[in-house]
Amino acid sequence: MILSSYDNASAFRTLGMPVAKSVLVHGVQGVGKTTMIKTVADQIHHTIFELSLHTLMDLKDEFEQEHFKNYNPLHLLISKAITTTPALIVIRDIDILKPGKFHHPYRKFYQATQLLS
Repeated sequence: MILSSYDNASAFRTLGMPVAKSVLVHGVQGVGKTTMIKTVADQIHHTIFELSLHTLMDLKDEFEQEHFKNYNPLHLLISKAITTTPALIVIRDIDILKPGKFHHPYRKFYQATQLLS
């Protein structure tokens, strides 16, 4: 399923915000979401930058070390995308933020948001 921010363009305008250029692609594993994104990016000549929240969580302990103190993966990714326009930013595994998905309902959400802030 593909959901576009343009579907809610009037809500953005009502709030006095610019219409975001975003698309949410979701579906079960193996249906071709990544292939579709790569094909579209290739057709419109955009560079893809990917961020996996699962990878961020796997590296959480490393990010807490002193030499990573000022490292923010999301800011770095956005900076690269800005200097490499046109670009697409793909955030994978966003379902990791869903409360209740893991043992403690908000543990992974809290950890992921700390890494991205």
